[in-house]
Amino acid sequence: MVVNREDRVTRRTDVVESVRPPQAEGVKDTTESIVVAFILAFVFRTFVVEAFVIPTGSMATSLYGKHGALVCSDCGWENVYGLTDTTTRPPQFFKDSRVQCQNCNHANTGLDIHDGGGARKERRAASNAESGDRILVFKWPLGIGVDALGPRRWDVTVFKNTAEADENFIKRLAGKPNEVLEIIDGDVYVAPVGELSAETVRALDAWRAIKYKLRSGQPVGGAERARFSRPLGDEVLEELSEKMRICPKTCDAQRSLWHLVYNHDYPPRSLDANQPYWDPQPAETGGGWTVDGRRLRFSGGRGEIRFAGERIVDQCAYNINPDAGRLGLRHDARAQKWHAVSDLRFETVLRPLGGEGHVGFSLPKDGTRFIVRLWSDGRAALLRDSGVGEPEVLREAVIDPFSPSVSVDIAFENVDYRVAFSIAGEEVLWTTPEQYAPDIKALRSSRHVLDEVIDGRAVFSTSPRLDVPTVAASGLAFELIHVVLLRDAYYTSPAFELTRSGIPGWAPAEWGTTGFPILLREGEYFMLGDNSMASKDSRLWDEPGSHLVDRGDAYQLGTVPADQIVGRAFFVYWPSGLRPGWLPVVGSYGVIPNVGRMRWIR
Repeated sequence: MVVNREDRVTRRTDVVESVRPPQAEGVKDTTESIVVAFILAFVFRTFVVEAFVIPTGSMATSLYGKHGALVCSDCGWENVYGLTDTTTRPPQFFKDSRVQCQNCNHANTGLDIHDGGGARKERRAASNAESGDRILVFKWPLGIGVDALGPRRWDVTVFKNTAEADENFIKRLAGKPNEVLEIIDGDVYVAPVGELSAETVRALDAWRAIKYKLRSGQPVGGAERARFSRPLGDEVLEELSEKMRICPKTCDAQRSLWHLVYNHDYPPRSLDANQPYWDPQPAETGGGWTVDGRRLRFSGGRGEIRFAGERIVDQCAYNINPDAGRLGLRHDARAQKWHAVSDLRFETVLRPLGGEGHVGFSLPKDGTRFIVRLWSDGRAALLRDSGVGEPEVLREAVIDPFSPSVSVDIAFENVDYRVAFSIAGEEVLWTTPEQYAPDIKALRSSRHVLDEVIDGRAVFSTSPRLDVPTVAASGLAFELIHVVLLRDAYYTSPAFELTRSGIPGWAPAEWGTTGFPILLREGEYFMLGDNSMASKDSRLWDEPGSHLVDRGDAYQLGTVPADQIVGRAFFVYWPSGLRPGWLPVVGSYGVIPNVGRMRWIR
């Protein structure tokens, strides 16, 4: 038995020794593992996911570039505002710059985070701006040739800058190959090339060819010059008016593209010019409405409240406006313009308090008013009031009757020529394209300048009269909690007066804008920044980089070739950090991870 035990011990020892590697082999294996890990990381970065940093604010407020943040001194709303990347440009926003609150329009100064160390007059270049968002970009689906995994409209997309091969841009993909695209009244419209007549396609391609001749320095005759200044005849625009369709945003993209107009949880402490409030009608009695708190309360009878105090325009607090809060300024014709925005969303929580009757919410657009009316017994209707005769009933539904113990989350929106009303996130009333569609011809030709100047800028609109959202009630008592008004992103139609690529001032770059539709050929994409007023995107590209200029006529200004697309942005993994002011040395820098602002990119 002793021998047997020794045999067992000996065999066990042999096994242990057989799996113990020599020291030299361990070093070799470790080295190989490190090399393989580096190779895999390189392959992963090259073909699957890569990290990027956002330098500018062209995609605000979906993504932040160099920026600062402040809490409005009037209403308490936190605003994020864009600053300068001082590594490439001189500082331009200082401690005394004015940040116009996104919620109440108050002009805030005394910026703790800015481009320079002191006030503008001191010109001390000591930027303490927050860094831009760091994002992850998904790359591999764009290169495997499967359409379902390729570039999709409204995706936030990274691509090579068409003017600089070693620089990346990030925008939202708006136009796809083999379609004609035109921005009209802030929205994107397209028509498939296959649905257009041969004459229209030839006219569009001829304009594209003249564009190429201009930017490549080739001679352009008088007839071609005239054609470029007014590229398309009435018959072409007429056909496009009939065949173009609006491109509604995806649900995910739309959530990112809503911009705050006013949140009544943060009312301004004092009402100055161009500051928002809800105004009871009739003004003498208030019509049963109480609006002096954060809740809008209706006690019965009959009355209405109207959104008042400010114009709903494409103002964005992220873009520092030097004229914010300065009254009496005359409009400078060379300055940017505000654009009236009528694609709106109204959100609130309705808390019934008793009684019988109805409440109605209305959103205006182009002289027409869409109304959702809710009765206390559970009836609901969507109506259209054109100002002539009785309102037209578009759709009816039955909802749960009002109960004093049950609050109701509601949302009412008019966006991309579709009206929808939701309760607790579920649509109960909506319009169809047959009921409600744009008049493209009228929108393209409508251009009104309102008789007012706001913060140094005139207001442009496709409608001669701007109306406002309202809430009207009769009979029942209720209160509205967390009242929020939002507006849609508005894509502008600007034009460069000066260009660098040889295109003269009389032929400014304005690709895909109102009256200048762009023909996207095979493999060509059209990109737009969410922060349209501060984005140089497909609308304004005027110079091809060295990596594209040799392609000659195969590259069209205003487009991104398919082989220049890097991937789809999908996650902000490192937003600007929190500043621990109590720490010495690093207290004024964002060194603490701000987990709350890590987010999916929609």
